[in-house]
Amino acid sequence: MYARSTTFHGRPGNVDAGIRFIKNEAGPMLDEIDGWRGLSMLVDRETGQCIASSSWKNEAAMRASDAQLRPIRDRGRDILGGSMQADEWEVAVMHRSHHGQCCRVSWLQGDLEAMTETFRVGILPTLEQTTGFCSASLLVNQTTGLGCATTAWQTRAAMEASRSSADDMRSRTARDAGAEIVDVHEFDSPTRTCTFPRWPRVVVQRGHPPCGPSRDSSASVSRSIVARVSSGVSTRRRR
Repeated sequence: MYARSTTFHGRPGNVDAGIRFIKNEAGPMLDEIDGWRGLSMLVDRETGQCIASSSWKNEAAMRASDAQLRPIRDRGRDILGGSMQADEWEVAVMHRSHHGQCCRVSWLQGDLEAMTETFRVGILPTLEQTTGFCSASLLVNQTTGLGCATTAWQTRAAMEASRSSADDMRSRTARDAGAEIVDVHEFDSPTRTCTFPRWPRVVVQRGHPPCGPSRDSSASVSRSIVARVSSGVSTRRRR
């Protein structure tokens, strides 16, 4: 399974319009494309940053959809009123129980095999015992060495209460994978406006070919994220 994420650095006042766009325009269009498996959206109403992610049956389906979806991505950028960044990922681990109201997303750069093993064996069991935890995923890009870990929470209070343990788990993953923590950001998840892939409760992918960077020359989240490594970890947490 594969995923394409599009990050919009929009205006806070345009977030609701962006949610309506994903629900009423992007979702129905994606539903007509072969190999599409789901769509989700994360939003930060304070900064205007939004991430729309589509999941795909395989890499071929994801790549084949790129040209068809460029106009819809451009329209999303215009509606949200800011810049746009995109990237393509392989789904390394997917754990689902139920959807949450908000998510924490962490980007790390390092040994992806070690990162995946630590996430699967060391992190998921701890998360499952954490109050308010809903689901988790790890996306990887073999070309850039970037991993993107997302955890979903029942409420913002539960997510905020988990911050200390999340910091510890993130540091452990970085240590085991020889990785740098590139960025951490917390979002709301307007799940009622989105559709999601019907995947098994826990999925671990092995042996798939690497997923290369986005072919959209106007948008590359990997370049944006890697550029921030040299200046240290940028953590955005809504209070």
